[in-house]
Amino acid sequence: WMDCNQMQNTNPFFILISIPILDFIVYPFFIRMRWHITHVHKIGMGMIIMGLALVIMGGIQTYINSKGYYKTDDSSSYVYNNPANYKEEQLSVYWQLIIFGLSGIAEVVGNIAVLELAYVGSPPSMKSLVMAFALMTTCGGAIIGFIVNPFFTMSNAVYYMYISGGVCMLFGPGMWWVFGKMKTGRDLMPELFEANITDVAKTGGNKGIEAVESSINSMGSIGSNPLAQIEMG
Repeated sequence: WMDCNQMQNTNPFFILISIPILDFIVYPFFIRMRWHITHVHKIGMGMIIMGLALVIMGGIQTYINSKGYYKTDDSSSYVYNNPANYKEEQLSVYWQLIIFGLSGIAEVVGNIAVLELAYVGSPPSMKSLVMAFALMTTCGGAIIGFIVNPFFTMSNAVYYMYISGGVCMLFGPGMWWVFGKMKTGRDLMPELFEANITDVAKTGGNKGIEAVESSINSMGSIGSNPLAQIEMG
């Protein structure tokens, strides 16, 4: 009931369902297990998940290439090697769900961690500037895509998928190795961190504070100050 052009609409759906699952199930589980998850860990994990999505995409494209060929650089020019029995070799469009699902999870894990670190870890007078630099990473990715796109053709697409996926999966552990001991959030500026996270809670008024404290209490006590129990890195 969906064609390939509509499948990209599932990406925001996976983003929306990933946020509560991570915030209320996954991250609280890490806290209960006493696993210290920092922003660097989240950003690196986001890159690994995104790299995995690209590698899976390359695997699917490799299968498609083995069953036919492209007469031109247009994706609509694909021709099966055995047109008479193409239905037996045709992949379901729903294979794309894996790719869009992983990319949505990667965005929630990695991109949100970048924005959290930029906002919570910056002085009040510099929040706009630091957030702007954080958002510039998206701009940088778009510029790289703009530069690379003219060289992207259906004949070499699978190599782009494998190479970009492999680079992402290597950069994740690379970030942990290079920046793993870098102090962020509470470890870097304890007083500023607590003041910022308190302000975030107060934006919802009394209900906002109650919601934060309730969420924290459900995770288990980690410190004497309820707001100080939030681990953002």
